[in-house]
Amino acid sequence: MKTKRFLKGLSVCLAAVLLAGTVPCALAEAPLTLRFVTSGANYWEAGLDPIVEAYNASHPDTQVAIEYYATEPYFENIEIALGSGSTDYDIIAVDSPKVGEYAEKGYTLPLDAYADKLDTSVYQGPAIEGCTYNGKLTCLPLQAGVSCFYYNKTLLDKAGITLREITPDNRLTFEEIEDICKQALSVLDPNGTEGICGLMFGQVNKIYAMLQLPTSLGGVALADDTTLEGTIDSEPWRKAAEYYQKLLDEGVMTRGIKFEDTANLFRSGKILFLLNSYSGWSKFRAVEDYELCMTYNPVFAEQQIAAAPTGSWCMGISAFSQHPNEAFDFLNYLCSGEGHDMWVNGFNAFSAVESDVQAALADENTEYGKKIAMYEASNVAKPRPLTQHYSVYETVMNEYWENVASGANIDEAIQTAIETYAIYLQ
Repeated sequence: MKTKRFLKGLSVCLAAVLLAGTVPCALAEAPLTLRFVTSGANYWEAGLDPIVEAYNASHPDTQVAIEYYATEPYFENIEIALGSGSTDYDIIAVDSPKVGEYAEKGYTLPLDAYADKLDTSVYQGPAIEGCTYNGKLTCLPLQAGVSCFYYNKTLLDKAGITLREITPDNRLTFEEIEDICKQALSVLDPNGTEGICGLMFGQVNKIYAMLQLPTSLGGVALADDTTLEGTIDSEPWRKAAEYYQKLLDEGVMTRGIKFEDTANLFRSGKILFLLNSYSGWSKFRAVEDYELCMTYNPVFAEQQIAAAPTGSWCMGISAFSQHPNEAFDFLNYLCSGEGHDMWVNGFNAFSAVESDVQAALADENTEYGKKIAMYEASNVAKPRPLTQHYSVYETVMNEYWENVASGANIDEAIQTAIETYAIYLQ
């Protein structure tokens, strides 16, 4: 599914006719048209259309035409168009897991040539890190995103538990959370008949969410994208798998819950603690039956490393664009200029610009959950691995965490994942 928006300002030709009345259209130079293709059909139009209209109105010589696709058709379209070297598109949307893949395939134009016009320091460090592949900046962040730590205060109150003061420098530990869950469940659901979960991940068994465990233990997301050896067989990853199985075996976490259901379970009062994207916060705040709260991401007691999963959409220039300089001008406008301000303020997007973060943190009127999320995104966020093989990595690692959750022998689960990854890359 796709939709098109050809949003053009007044053409030079029309302006000449209206003002002079005698200038032939043939003598007036037609404006340059940039083709912008993106995901977000039937959703992003409300935010992006006004930005394109404003840009076109202020740039009569360069007009942007935007084309929207639903997510999966969008990825397919990119492969067909850019895989064949088509010059149809100038600006493309890049989902953060695709940054390395598109760069390796030569779909995106490195932005090194525009270094004198680009100040990357305006962006949050993790956001720029997620746009950089093999040392080259390949796109710019449209927005940011981050995983946050939620809890059900109403249930904790019923269990007679009050959380200690939590700050960025004094976070809850996973070990504390484990103890709190056991204590609360012994009061709230002693027989296990109420279906209350202690701790859950929003994207349970999905690598985006599960990376939080090994990286909080000092591990890396991917040591070498040609093999999983040196990554999932490392000590931090083994400890993460052992810890995860322990929580499941002891009933702190609940087996069999699908990631599609976790947010609804939390809203309905069935989860004490939830590690979930900030995108769910507005719905959690709207719940009237329970007081659902947010705090800073937890750490392990010994390592004291906060590692919040992050990633969102970026924007890049097609390597086959015939108008890269003009495309870069629009890219800057959209990601850090007036277009960015319109996107954040009009579409309520999560800004990746550092000055926006600092302004929100300094403003006493900023809602507290937004402050926490922005602090986490700027300070402790960890992007997914930038690899040309991310699709394979995601598939194999999702299966790995499913195996770990089901109680598989960890050594066997590790070996299976290593061998499967190698087979995929043959």
